[in-house]
Amino acid sequence: MARNTESFITYFNQREALTNYLQVGTAAMELLLRNVTAANGPNLLGAFVDACAVSHWGKGKRYPNQIQVVTSGKAEVAHHGIIRHAAAFDNFSRNLVTDSMRFSESARRTLPKLSHDHSLLTLSPQKRWVVCPCCNQVVDKIGSLAERLETLQEWLAWKPTPKLRDTFPLFHLMRRIRNRIAHYDSMVGAELEEYSKGKEVEEAVRHFQKHYSKRTLPALPTFRRGERVMLEAVNSIMFGAVLYVIAKEMNEHAVSLMEDFEFIDMAFFYSSAVEEHSFRTVRHRAAEGRIAYFLDRYLRRDPRSFKPKDISDRLSRQHVSDSGGSATSLWAVALKRHRDLLAND
Repeated sequence: MARNTESFITYFNQREALTNYLQVGTAAMELLLRNVTAANGPNLLGAFVDACAVSHWGKGKRYPNQIQVVTSGKAEVAHHGIIRHAAAFDNFSRNLVTDSMRFSESARRTLPKLSHDHSLLTLSPQKRWVVCPCCNQVVDKIGSLAERLETLQEWLAWKPTPKLRDTFPLFHLMRRIRNRIAHYDSMVGAELEEYSKGKEVEEAVRHFQKHYSKRTLPALPTFRRGERVMLEAVNSIMFGAVLYVIAKEMNEHAVSLMEDFEFIDMAFFYSSAVEEHSFRTVRHRAAEGRIAYFLDRYLRRDPRSFKPKDISDRLSRQHVSDSGGSATSLWAVALKRHRDLLAND
């Protein structure tokens, strides 16, 4: 059985795409390096660049230090990868909180940080039901990535398993590496050097290897103050794997906060309420089918199934009100939105 939030599915797809990017980008640089490691390498690398036919670059390029140029480019692929992995996790963890408070009534009722005057939709000045910003306004106060693991434990009452908690130093190492790359031109500082040499990081690598990795983990580079961070793509992918196992456990906790029928609310919201969604690619004949398509996205391989009447009954019982107090059912909104989407297909 696999139950997922929208935020986790989005994060999973981003992580897969990043892994592919790192592997393909590194392979391209490695093949380029093999080609220019020759006596005519400076001219050959220039010819490869000229072959791209970018008008703004000019013609007749030559790189006397071609090996260094390509090697540095290979490292930059890895550096960009770790920045993107950190950004994807940052975005996921914020969106996970938003999904939890948006769709779990019990979470809003029992978790103080998520409690607010909630509405799924609000009526715009153009008289259209649009996403209410109330949940986003709450999550805007979540704070920095440096404290994100502790914040989610407080906000969602999430209790990490002991084996996961033992890997947290790798998260904090990744965060420090990301900060030095993004804000200090990849120069290692005293804090990163000291933290990377600590016993906690060594133990975290051992725990991650034991509990989460089927393959031998790549060795971490040595971080020396005043020198540049020099990561390999395998290091960035490894840190992406660390973030993934944390995200997976967070997602499992978030779905435990949701009742069965609240997944219908989530499917309605992302299939019909938001303006655009990349999964919205099928031309459905009925609003129930549109919502059921997204339900399969969240409840894949789940033995519990919802019939079309379950969807319409649930949404008919859910209401949103305009500023004058006039109520409209979510099912009425779903029907109207379905007609609008069909007209725009």
